[in-house]
Amino acid sequence: MSTVQISPTTVNTSLDSKVTTSQSSDFETDYRSDKAVDGCTKRTLRSGCCSHTNVNPAPNEAWWQIDLGDQVVIEDVKIYYRDEAILEQKGRFAGYQIYLSNTTTDWRNNGSCYTDTPSAPCVVELTPRITSCTGNTRYLTIYVDRRTLAYSWYSTQAFLELCEVQVHGCPVGKYGDGDCDSNCDPTCVNSQCHPNSGQCSYCAPGFYKSGLVCTACPTNCLNGVCNVESGLCSECVPGVYGPNCTQTCPVSCQDKCERNTGECNGIVICFLFD
Repeated sequence: MSTVQISPTTVNTSLDSKVTTSQSSDFETDYRSDKAVDGCTKRTLRSGCCSHTNVNPAPNEAWWQIDLGDQVVIEDVKIYYRDEAILEQKGRFAGYQIYLSNTTTDWRNNGSCYTDTPSAPCVVELTPRITSCTGNTRYLTIYVDRRTLAYSWYSTQAFLELCEVQVHGCPVGKYGDGDCDSNCDPTCVNSQCHPNSGQCSYCAPGFYKSGLVCTACPTNCLNGVCNVESGLCSECVPGVYGPNCTQTCPVSCQDKCERNTGECNGIVICFLFD
């Protein structure tokens, strides 16, 4: 049986020259936070590829943070945790959380985008690919909390041993298959689109979602405003009525009729016949 590997189609933004990293503490100078973004995915401490927070004095919280240098739309996050076939390493990583934020200090305010909840060491993944932490962000923080233990097999001390963290996505306003070279369509709100497909996250005013693209609201919509999902006009321009504003008001209504029924709600012109 063969295993199909799913490869990200967007860019590993962690390797951008603007990227900086930090962590709650350093175990030694050889295990600084930037070791987790050096492009090396070897997962042993002696490889020189891993970051490591301090274990003395015994901490009950530990974090590692990446500043992507600019706003990035994330597709997924891939983590390579230290793995030297030691069961304790799963107990150290278990229960970690990931936070997205737009400043370096408020990362706890919006809650985590992912929380690891393994019930036993055998289900802890040391090379997880996280697909729930998507959206527009500048900072990503990985956090371990040991102030209380969810399970007795969790490590009592909090520390992180991250060998590589890959944040796949594209800068805001860009998308592309492996290159981020294409511009998001101007019909996207704030020029934000999916980093792989280019699909708008939300449509700009005057447009609505039609399949994978944003389509202009119908011309009979008052001020070009329509429902962003259905495309139905919020209000009709004078002289028309109906759910889609496609029916013409009776001539006797002088261009003013009820939106749903077409009954005149303005001045009625009477026609006299001999």
